[in-house]
Amino acid sequence: MRARLPWILPLFLALGACSEEEPTRRERVPLTEDRERLERLGEGLYRTHCALCHGRDGEGYQADEAPMLANQEWLRSASDEFITAAIANGRPGTPMSAWSRAHGGPLSDVQILAIRTYLRSWLRFPRANVDDTRVEGDPARGHILYAVHCSRCHGARGEGVDAVALANPALLATASDGFLQYAILHGRSGTRMLAFRDQLEPQQIDDVVAYVRSMGDPDAVARAAHDHDHPPRPPEIAPLAEMQLVVNPDAQPARLTLRDERFVPAAHVRRELERGRRIILLDARPPSDWLTRRIPGAVPVPFYELESVISLLPRDGTPVVAYCACPHAASGQVVDGLRRNGFTNTAVLDEGIDHWANEGYPVASGPAQP
Repeated sequence: MRARLPWILPLFLALGACSEEEPTRRERVPLTEDRERLERLGEGLYRTHCALCHGRDGEGYQADEAPMLANQEWLRSASDEFITAAIANGRPGTPMSAWSRAHGGPLSDVQILAIRTYLRSWLRFPRANVDDTRVEGDPARGHILYAVHCSRCHGARGEGVDAVALANPALLATASDGFLQYAILHGRSGTRMLAFRDQLEPQQIDDVVAYVRSMGDPDAVARAAHDHDHPPRPPEIAPLAEMQLVVNPDAQPARLTLRDERFVPAAHVRRELERGRRIILLDARPPSDWLTRRIPGAVPVPFYELESVISLLPRDGTPVVAYCACPHAASGQVVDGLRRNGFTNTAVLDEGIDHWANEGYPVASGPAQP
């Protein structure tokens, strides 16, 4: 294998890391053979797909409280598997998308490996060995401590307020007890996450870890772990050129009243759809999110691929509404791109897709019929 790797790995990179018929199994590519090439590939992929929310240099909090990925405590304690799973599978129920092709995202296993390698290049200290740490705590005692010290940012039930949602099944399925313990002990420098090693006794920290671990629905955590270990078959999504781009194409155009000449309320768009008005709905998120939940009639136009689909959109003045979950970052980038290309009747869905669904408005899922 080593004798063949010098030409195999560049071939992966030259082909964008995979063909369309890529197998669902994870590739085994030794990092030591060509780390610089992987880092360069990862840097480009990170800037295209991740920087919108996590910041160009991993500083975080550019959209929807996306965490700081250049944080040294996180990089020291996060295992390779944890980082890979976060990129590949995302955090269902949050704006963090699943980026792997297995879930309908744009990235192959090698491309995810490249992003992980690039993130690792930010590490300035030795890795911390936390995955073998034994944590024995009392969830009941930890509940009290969590309510006092953690709930303000992470939510009373771990749902996340302006910090990470700790009860997310995908996180709990891949985060070790040692990783959680390390985060509480050492905090996250450069963020509001404090280090509690001088405020709480070691047993109290273990109690909090035990409570956080108990937050997750066991069945949901088990499903997330299974999905990580057994990636689904990549879904088939029709090319955009074969999709119906316009909702109610023969009707009168929708009339949009904008806030700040940019944002349209979800209730307004819902009303125009109920009236059967003509409109174009663009889902600005990765296709994995579009597959999971979308506004009926919306087509997938990810923020990082807009330029390649501009030519497919009709230039007849049909109103165009873009939406995401942020709720403005990805959709705002799409609308900005449309306006630069001469599409003036455009708007960002003000509250985003999560608000749309929470209001009980219609949603669809799965591959759309061309």
